[in-house]
Amino acid sequence: MAQQSSEEGSSIAPQKQAPDDGALPKKLLYTLFPGRRVVGSTRAECTSRLLVHLVSPESVYSPGPSRYLALLKGPTTRPRPAVVSFRTYLKEGSTYRVGAVFQQKQLDPAGPGVYLLRSPGLREPIVWESSFDCQEDADREIGLFGFVQAAAPPAITLLLDASMPGDQIVANNISWLTESCDSNIVVQELSRRFQLAELITSDWPTELPVLCADAASRISLHSPKISIGS
Repeated sequence: MAQQSSEEGSSIAPQKQAPDDGALPKKLLYTLFPGRRVVGSTRAECTSRLLVHLVSPESVYSPGPSRYLALLKGPTTRPRPAVVSFRTYLKEGSTYRVGAVFQQKQLDPAGPGVYLLRSPGLREPIVWESSFDCQEDADREIGLFGFVQAAAPPAITLLLDASMPGDQIVANNISWLTESCDSNIVVQELSRRFQLAELITSDWPTELPVLCADAASRISLHSPKISIGS
């Protein structure tokens, strides 16, 4: 069975040991985080559909004042909604763990494309997770197998308020994407900029739409107690 996200916390990212010295230096936090910017594969089924956070391979990123993030969806024959969640990242004694969801966005079902959205304001580290909602497929097929995986592990990225090496390159490439909002970009250029060559197959179109996801997403706030800007 797939691991499920919970408002009480997440076991998707393992706990990591950290020095018990108060605030953790950003560089050390960067190296401790078990990020995963790519989930899925070249298969088109919902739970294995490709989903990519367009960040560095370490999957740690500071979006800067613009707060823009970019998400890539791969090809599929049956589009399903994508769920984007933002969680706290909590230090408990000598470990850090992924905490509760405090903001969530649902993106409408769609084919392959790039989605631009904004992160919440960053006054402390937060975790960005993205996955497809495959419950509809699971409900339809459960009679055949007794149980069906309804969700794949999410792409997971640590967002920081302070920039790290390589962030400016990613920021420049996301800025390039914003210039094509609501129009198309060439897939090979996207692949070159974000190091995606191993993921692009013959199933992909030659061009992809760039969509401003915040304009067509449903946003819900889960915890008014969190002291992170929205």
